[in-house]
Amino acid sequence: PEINIVTIEDPVEYSIHGINQVQVNPARGLTFAKGLRSLLRQDPNVVMIGEIRDLETATIALQAAQTGHLVLSTLHTNDAVGAVTRLKDIGIEPYIIASSLSGVVAQRLVRKNHEPCSAVTEVNPTLLSRFEGSPLDQFRQGKGCAGCQGTGYLGRIGIYELLSVNEEISALISQGGTERDILHAARRAGMMSMSEDGYEKARQGITTLEEIMRTAPPSETSPVGGPPPAPGTQDAFAPGGDSAVSEQKPKPSAIRRDRIMVVDDDEAIRRLVRKLLESEYYEVIPAVNGKDALDRIFENPPDLIVVDYQMPEMNGLEFIEKLKSHSHLSPIPTIMLTSTDTEETEIKALSIGADDWIQKPIHKERLLARVKRILKSKHP
Repeated sequence: PEINIVTIEDPVEYSIHGINQVQVNPARGLTFAKGLRSLLRQDPNVVMIGEIRDLETATIALQAAQTGHLVLSTLHTNDAVGAVTRLKDIGIEPYIIASSLSGVVAQRLVRKNHEPCSAVTEVNPTLLSRFEGSPLDQFRQGKGCAGCQGTGYLGRIGIYELLSVNEEISALISQGGTERDILHAARRAGMMSMSEDGYEKARQGITTLEEIMRTAPPSETSPVGGPPPAPGTQDAFAPGGDSAVSEQKPKPSAIRRDRIMVVDDDEAIRRLVRKLLESEYYEVIPAVNGKDALDRIFENPPDLIVVDYQMPEMNGLEFIEKLKSHSHLSPIPTIMLTSTDTEETEIKALSIGADDWIQKPIHKERLLARVKRILKSKHP
């Protein structure tokens, strides 16, 4: 029997023969939600929604999943478990998520070693200890050549983690369990984190540990360096795991890097600011405009936001006004970037809540000095 597959995308990424693909057109009133309602009248077997952005789309998607359709979609989250929190933040009831969600795949891209110039390399013991890796493991790194323009990398590959919703996880979601509860249930069921998948790819010589640290650094909640806990085993956070707590020695807390969001519609500026900040070991979250930034802030709250003044859809001033109107977001400090050299604009930005103001072109020392000053005042 033929399978009826439909998609609604913004935009249509690849044209695929035999699949009914619809492109969102908000200017003509065709949103994800309206397009999805129309497509479901065709009684498809499989529905692919480019992105779930709002409550209406999420509600229709999960209703479709409960009525026999295979529904695939994307969400902006930090990891696989974060998708559950994101759906709840959008407004979906936990019991609906529990009865509809089958699984979540989280992915990030890392650069691949350029194989012709890669060679076995020594890894900094401190870096290796972050992954709890074995000193016997060997790693490779591209040395740089004409074929990779001296970078040592060519191409990219994904690192992944899969949250498979079993009965225990479904019950936790329905009961309003925390991300930590769900994560540890997933670990007991054998889930491998993105850091673990990245470590394995680095051990195979496909990429480097530096790349994994850049994109998916290990954390206490996603340990790396050994196989996931066997199904059925207890850990320190499992129900009834008090004995495990008493038997294990407490681990020192990892020091989290300051997280800075960079909001600018100019890709070249985003790359420049990101490079400058990452050179000082800040974690950087990029966003292309104010709307994109607000979506990402709820998923991964930053310690500081660097935002451009002139952007489409929502400019810097509108973004800061939205930010400061939300009680949970208003404490986040902001620095505004602008190419406009007018006192009036500067005064307006500062009056609505911007903490500082930097005129383009961006000077490294000036930017870093102001970032450090604001973060120091936030964490005295």
